[in-house]
Amino acid sequence: MSDMKHFLHRSQGALREIFLTLGKTVQDTFLSKLKQAAHFGLLVDDLTDISVTEQMISFAQFYNKSGRAVETGFLSVNNLLEDSPSADASTITNCIIETMDKFSLDSRKLSSFVSDGAAVMTGSRSGVATKLKELNPQLINFHCICHRLALACTDTLSSVSYINSVLKWLSELWYMFQNSPKKMAVYLKTQAEMKALTLSTEKACSQVSRRLKKACTTRWLSFDASVKAVYADYLALIHTLNNLKDHDATSLGLFTKVKDVKFIGTVYILSEVLPHLSTISKAFQKGAVDFSQIAPTIEYTKGQLHDAVQTKSPINRLKVDLQEDGRLGLLDMNASEHQYQGLENLLCSYVDALRANIDKRFQESLPVVSAWSIFDPLKVPNKDHPGFKLYGKSQVQTIAEHFTSSMPANQKRSVQEEMKTEFAKLKYDMLTWKQDLPAECNPSESPCKVTAIEWCLQRICSLSHFYPKISNVADIMLSTPVLNAWPERGASCVKGILYTSKRLSKKRYLIV
Repeated sequence: MSDMKHFLHRSQGALREIFLTLGKTVQDTFLSKLKQAAHFGLLVDDLTDISVTEQMISFAQFYNKSGRAVETGFLSVNNLLEDSPSADASTITNCIIETMDKFSLDSRKLSSFVSDGAAVMTGSRSGVATKLKELNPQLINFHCICHRLALACTDTLSSVSYINSVLKWLSELWYMFQNSPKKMAVYLKTQAEMKALTLSTEKACSQVSRRLKKACTTRWLSFDASVKAVYADYLALIHTLNNLKDHDATSLGLFTKVKDVKFIGTVYILSEVLPHLSTISKAFQKGAVDFSQIAPTIEYTKGQLHDAVQTKSPINRLKVDLQEDGRLGLLDMNASEHQYQGLENLLCSYVDALRANIDKRFQESLPVVSAWSIFDPLKVPNKDHPGFKLYGKSQVQTIAEHFTSSMPANQKRSVQEEMKTEFAKLKYDMLTWKQDLPAECNPSESPCKVTAIEWCLQRICSLSHFYPKISNVADIMLSTPVLNAWPERGASCVKGILYTSKRLSKKRYLIV
């Protein structure tokens, strides 16, 4: 380190070469481990940067046997329109194949493909996943869970028009205050007066100004944050719009829309419904490998939505808050029974449409992946339990059928029987593994650092000589992502790099 004082290469060109070398080293290290993996999953998303260039960003996930850990890393960023006039399924597929060839990755090891669920990615006839299955017929095509949930919410907006209108007005409110420092100042002053806040510091000011959130359908459940902001500061919002409406047409129009029993009632409905969806989305975004919880979590959320309809809890809260001594008593808003009945009908319609869209988005989602829940040692019954003999019988059949679908009929049957036999023996091992389960896999921990399923799968992979067929499935499971968050975050980083550097033509920087 003492010799570093003699290192005087500080020119832009030298720094550029240093960063490129560091990036190349990081990438080569990741690729060397990826090539040694038995299987890997591909996470893909497209993005349009500030130069209006349509690109594809890809990540890879695999199980590192030597490190006994699941690893996910950046693979590449490609310009989709560099050699093609359209970013269609063929272009994306060719780009993926070229990337694998460039890095000398065996396409037969590609065991799973995860995307945002766009038609070009998951189309049953000519989508990217369908084309990739020509390379590996056992490829698991997985539509990101968080995207499914977000799309289910977006689909519901087209079914309930007034909810869609509320989303539009919330967006207009955000834009109005965001683009007008004068109006924002009035809003902050009103909040300060009503909340008795002293905005003496910049930090205090920023805390209040963050109360209004942007609502849009392209971000995962950002609607929830926007609704929470309006719900919490509705009183200050109405007073602000009332002060501005005499001299501003936009404020007058929004004041007319927002100071309405139906609007605030809808906000109460959304404040009851959206947190359930936001919670499940955030849980899935953690990316833990616990396939047994996907279906039950969806069912639990649907049950919570049903309870909101049965108890009419958002409508009852609104009735209390609109009373003279209630939270919104100063607004002097009187609601008739007819208006309350209309809100109850809106609640029923919205929840019914939401539940139907969730079912539609998830009904065909996880026939194979849901079957993987049998590898949770905590769910294996004791040997003297009547259910032990039948435990996992139907699920292992589903798994065996999927991974032998492209085999000849005579070979298929024998391989399926091998899998069933191996799992029958594995059940006894999983019973003993219950006692060896580390504390970090304790389901009472929130969240678990390593789920019981992931821990069990890693152990199965280490016993490949005892379970050659099942260990192969376990390796595929560990390399299969359940959501597309990595490319989403990667796309944001790419845009940030391009925006900061202002060197849009220097694509080699993206390796860093």
